[in-house]
Amino acid sequence: MITNNLTPTQRPSFPPPPKPQRTYAETSCSGRSQASTSSTQLIPRWNAVWTVNEETASTEEQLLDFLHNAFSESACWFEARSLLLFVNPNNNIGVGRAFRYSAISRLATYALRQAEMMILFTGESGSGKSFLAEQAIVAIVERTAKADSVIVNAIRSSTLLLQALTSVTTLNNPRSSRMVHWWEVGIKDGRLQRVILRHFISEASSRRCSALLFATIASQMGPTEKEKFRIAGFRLNNGSASSIRLSEIRNALSTLCLPFDDVLRILAACALLNNLMFYETEDGVDIENLNDMEDAAFLLGLSALSLFKKLIARSVIVHKEEATGMKTLSIVN
Repeated sequence: MITNNLTPTQRPSFPPPPKPQRTYAETSCSGRSQASTSSTQLIPRWNAVWTVNEETASTEEQLLDFLHNAFSESACWFEARSLLLFVNPNNNIGVGRAFRYSAISRLATYALRQAEMMILFTGESGSGKSFLAEQAIVAIVERTAKADSVIVNAIRSSTLLLQALTSVTTLNNPRSSRMVHWWEVGIKDGRLQRVILRHFISEASSRRCSALLFATIASQMGPTEKEKFRIAGFRLNNGSASSIRLSEIRNALSTLCLPFDDVLRILAACALLNNLMFYETEDGVDIENLNDMEDAAFLLGLSALSLFKKLIARSVIVHKEEATGMKTLSIVN
């Protein structure tokens, strides 16, 4: 979803992105267009933005029903008052073709003409909002930092690493984001001044290391490197194959001047610590798989004994809080 502070009459008309070529025919029923299968006509793109009025969807549930029922297998854009909504604009379209979406280019151009503007992408998992948001940011940066390819490459590398760190593979979405990304771009006199990235967790984390980055490491890293980072026992779970190549991760980190080995040591340590199992004893709390903790301490350059004491102390505090029902509130600014 894209929105700004303009009224419907002020807001410009954005053309929809190209639709994948399909066998398609259009019929009319009660003033509403519907799609049906035919072998007589090919429509390569949508020529208009569909208007959703109050009669079509007076409640949120009715709007969702309208979108799902009327366009369950199509890539469509809708206009509702000051909002521009899309339904899976990347459906069955390769990344290379999606890069050429005129909607992204026009959106970036329009945004740069405004004194201030907020662009909000929201929708169901797999609708393409994260991908479109990343492409919009890249398009804006490219237009304001033309002479500085270092900045453009850094933004592209950042988006790739964010996908790897904050996305997982699901049954319906190969890159399902688990965080909300807030990009803030500062522009003065037509030149890029700053880019700020903020991230907010949108789903509770699990004990499994299911991020695409861990799937990439488990499936594409060789045995020697796995031994080096103490993760030789890591295996890829069924259904968690990564759509990101390890070479892309290396190149992105290199572009950002981040040593690959240093980053992998931290990530491997996090994965090992994530697998620790605590159990109660007569004297307190102990760790079942001490080998993983010792490997994590080695990777982090810490004393295994000091890390053990810190983990046990923290585990005891959490256990007491759960037993007493006490909640801990943290305030960060």
